[in-house]
Amino acid sequence: ERFDSFYEGQEFADAKFAELVPWGKDQTFSGLTHGTPKGAHTPHGWGVLEHHEGFLQACAVWRDGLADGPGMWASIVDGKEQCGYGTWMQGKRHGFFALVKEGGVYLEDYDNGELKKRIKWRRDKLHVTCARC
Repeated sequence: ERFDSFYEGQEFADAKFAELVPWGKDQTFSGLTHGTPKGAHTPHGWGVLEHHEGFLQACAVWRDGLADGPGMWASIVDGKEQCGYGTWMQGKRHGFFALVKEGGVYLEDYDNGELKKRIKWRRDKLHVTCARC
């Protein structure tokens, strides 16, 4: 929720909306930013990072340029299409992460950016058929 009271605190008081500002090599960011030694438009708050080759990452919270909260990412590079949803902590995946790639669905468990376990989702007799299946 981009109008959540979470963003009204002192931490985000100087954050302003910026659209398609350069951030990193061949990337742009749209969302809340503020000035830091890293750059005049450092991601800080909610926003979306886009790479020119078809990668994007949307996160509910960015802190000083690093994803730091729940979010999703997707890649549309030919032959390597994939998407996922999970939580980032200081720019690294942390906790459980749902991932769709190579025609399979996976549940991954990360600890501070390190993959601990990957489970391939299989439909079984306990699976309730949903509208997507």
